[in-house]
Amino acid sequence: MPMPGGPIDVLGYLRRAESATRMGLARFNMRNKRVLVYGGTRLDKQVSTFVIEQACQLLGNESIRLMTGGFERSALTGNDEMSTDHAALEGARRFARGAPLDEYFETWLPDPTKDRAAEQVERFRAGKTEEMRGLSAQARRMKLVQLADAIVTVSGHIQTSLVLELALSMARPALPLSFTGGDSADHWRDNHSYYVARLGLSDGETRLLDAFDLKTAEAAAMQACIAAIATTISRVISRTCLVLMPFQKELDPQYETLTAVIRAEGYHPIRLDRDLYAGDVRETVVRLLRDCDAVVADVSTRSPNVMYEVGLAHAFGRKPLLLWRERADALEELPFYLRPQRIATGSESALAEALKTYLAEARSGR
Repeated sequence: MPMPGGPIDVLGYLRRAESATRMGLARFNMRNKRVLVYGGTRLDKQVSTFVIEQACQLLGNESIRLMTGGFERSALTGNDEMSTDHAALEGARRFARGAPLDEYFETWLPDPTKDRAAEQVERFRAGKTEEMRGLSAQARRMKLVQLADAIVTVSGHIQTSLVLELALSMARPALPLSFTGGDSADHWRDNHSYYVARLGLSDGETRLLDAFDLKTAEAAAMQACIAAIATTISRVISRTCLVLMPFQKELDPQYETLTAVIRAEGYHPIRLDRDLYAGDVRETVVRLLRDCDAVVADVSTRSPNVMYEVGLAHAFGRKPLLLWRERADALEELPFYLRPQRIATGSESALAEALKTYLAEARSGR
């Protein structure tokens, strides 16, 4: 007997359900990059307004969700002061325009028994909220840095410097906003060349961040700075291509040729000696091989270090593109295990074209 309203189109229903599921998964996976906003707890009106605007601008990137430690206020907070965490929350609220914050914002709270009771710290719960039970204050900061894909710091005192040091040791991209003062200004000044290299800042971007004065900036200059910061963070959380090659200055021209192709294909290039990673280089290579989207290795010099890194790449199931700048008929000089791998040979233009094809395939998941 037909159902009221006519027969059920089962196949059509299943197709629509599948389509809705795919759309739901796409939406769920859309904001999959965490940006930790960390810093001072007593920002004045000028700085907090900037952070609100910056947080809102960062969320314009559909991959980004913000995370903070949920610091609201303490016994030391003045009536006209705001924490970095609360300013970031206000920026998320402004962006969400009344929609639930779970998609845009995460709050990672400390174990209540290990919070700063003497300072009468108050925490907020907003967006997706988690409590880090059992972790000490230092372990909690370390966990925040581990969870983050990028970090932006504002002013700060002591703890902010610790977070930036942790980011340095874990090779996490961090941008201390020097014009907000405090630890952020000190760390930017003391590690200037590192940040410029790690963040891939252009000369223009570097000059803008160095010269920006929040106290005297007009509206247009402020918006330009906010846009530059958002662009920088978007760049470092984008697809990454790890370039494995010997640490030799004479190879810099070849590296520049490769990076031009890598950037043109929408990837951020990473080379260990250029990006000034701190800590155990072996642990850093392992993490980068695990997290990066593509790997290219110049095996022309048969460098033992590069060969080791290629072996690690294979162990992680990666399929690196190998570059061979020697004669094609000299491939037999490579180790036996590498000969069946994907190897590009020929002129610089031929290698660049092979890299372009490889990156396009990596982007499409092939």
